[in-house]
Amino acid sequence: MEAATGTGAFRQTGGTTNLRGIRIIGPVLLNGGVLNGAGVIEGDLTNDGGFIAPGNSAGAIGVTGNFTQTAKGSLLLEVGGINSYIPQFDRLKIGGTAALDGKLTVTTINGFTPNPNLPLVPLSYSSATGGFASTSGNVQLDLQDTGAALSVAGANPPLPSLRNISTRGVTLTGDKVMIGGFIVTGPSGSTKKVLVRGLGPTLTKYGVPNALSDPALSLYKPGGAVENNNDWEQASNAGQIPTDLRPEDRKEPAILTELSPGSYTAILQGTNGGTGNTLVEVYDLEPGSATYLGNISTRGPVGTGDSVMIAGLIVHGSEPAKVLVRAVGPSLTQYGVPDALQDPTLSLHDANGSVITNDDWRGTQESEITASGKPPQDAREPAMVMTLVPGSYTAIVRQKQYDRGCVGGMLRSALSGVGRH
Repeated sequence: MEAATGTGAFRQTGGTTNLRGIRIIGPVLLNGGVLNGAGVIEGDLTNDGGFIAPGNSAGAIGVTGNFTQTAKGSLLLEVGGINSYIPQFDRLKIGGTAALDGKLTVTTINGFTPNPNLPLVPLSYSSATGGFASTSGNVQLDLQDTGAALSVAGANPPLPSLRNISTRGVTLTGDKVMIGGFIVTGPSGSTKKVLVRGLGPTLTKYGVPNALSDPALSLYKPGGAVENNNDWEQASNAGQIPTDLRPEDRKEPAILTELSPGSYTAILQGTNGGTGNTLVEVYDLEPGSATYLGNISTRGPVGTGDSVMIAGLIVHGSEPAKVLVRAVGPSLTQYGVPDALQDPTLSLHDANGSVITNDDWRGTQESEITASGKPPQDAREPAMVMTLVPGSYTAIVRQKQYDRGCVGGMLRSALSGVGRH
């Protein structure tokens, strides 16, 4: 959140502001990004193009002044229960007038099925004007004198999805090749069409030094089946690869395939023992379907300079996605991985240049990361839970710098979807 003049004393244009139990002196103007967490805004709050997502599954934001949501704003609420002593649904509590417009999306969490005959009141105010221009299809809304009563029934709105997940790193030989694991999640009997690519020569035109000249790709499926490709044009279905996603160099591999829900492993290595910088990536070619990419985990060497590990993702949809980003180094030793990176650091970059960093995961978001069910096993490993608006993001993993210099080693990075917001 950055200082501004005029309409708001604080203005946010992108990224995520988590209140974390603090009080902010307003007025606050939200022009973009996400405002979440639990805390209090002393003054007015205006949502003119951003997303307000109270709590951390679940919680409350209090506003002592007035609340205005324009046609460009969205309010996201999660419902996980009706216990009045322990908040189990998100709440936005307005001390003054609520001027309503824009979008309201409600999602049930933790397997909770609301009773449509027992309405909840997650939005309270002293008075209200206007109304939400649109609401998710599972909601019946009743704007009363001092609060908005919601009756929730039916399926949740579609989740945001990870349209593209990728990792760039160094491919060596033996155990030090690039290994990318990913998970397809969805109902039994469903499938997901994906494109798995391995880039090497193309990286040179983007200034990446020492690119792998001839990568080869293998995709391992549950049950032991394997699909292999060396040069993408040699694939039997190469003509079905979308034109804009075909590798630029014919020596780069690509596998277009239909996958059932389950865990998959892509291994990228150099032909004839070649080494160099490379990129492995997975594209979801059916965004918005009931089956989605839920996780990518890449293991490979991390060195110095340009030889760091770089993971990228694209959040697809109209609403934010809540993701867990981890970098696992010391924990790999117990699984027999040699030369594990002992003290990795993690930074997450968005398209606007904003950067969030983490060194040791317990130092900032310990409770949120633990609640995800996937906390790192070693306190030296970094992780962050972030609410990301639709767009492109890059996570960079390095060895922590010490006075004695930087030492490389093996590392696994992971990106996981953990909810809507």
